[in-house]
Amino acid sequence: TFNISSNTLPLEQLTVLHKRQPDLRGTARIKADGAIEISPDRKNVKVLDLNADVAATALALGNRNFGDARFTATTRNGIMTAQVSSNAASAAIQGEGTVSLAGEYPVNGKLTFSNVKLNALEALLSPATPEKNDELDGAIAGQVMISGPASKPDLITATLDASSLEVRPLHVT
Repeated sequence: TFNISSNTLPLEQLTVLHKRQPDLRGTARIKADGAIEISPDRKNVKVLDLNADVAATALALGNRNFGDARFTATTRNGIMTAQVSSNAASAAIQGEGTVSLAGEYPVNGKLTFSNVKLNALEALLSPATPEKNDELDGAIAGQVMISGPASKPDLITATLDASSLEVRPLHVT
């Protein structure tokens, strides 16, 4: 069994994070408890129970602001229900899902999003590329659905339904 709780931590002061991402800023708070079972040969870890509340505020990487994010999980009768929310880059992101803590850990989840700026998405997906598209921007809205066995990630399926896509020039001549 485990029980973890922290006060509000400045991310730039956490050495392990600072070594990987020196430009990471913001604060985080965590509270989690649960139970895991580790096989005698230490090759298998089985999650028996997980309850968590993790919140991060004012997240930023370099000059990119990612806003706030929160993840919660509650386990009842062998089913973990999780929720996530974020206002990263002024977007609205909400997700919820379940994981059965037995068998192959079947997962079902849905993430809905709106006002996801295309330039922010490009910066997130290509952080090593300093040049960004200064010709076009826009926004996308929709949802992502996932399902499958968490113990076999290759068998997890995901679908993306983009309900809205807006593309516009940044400069009109």
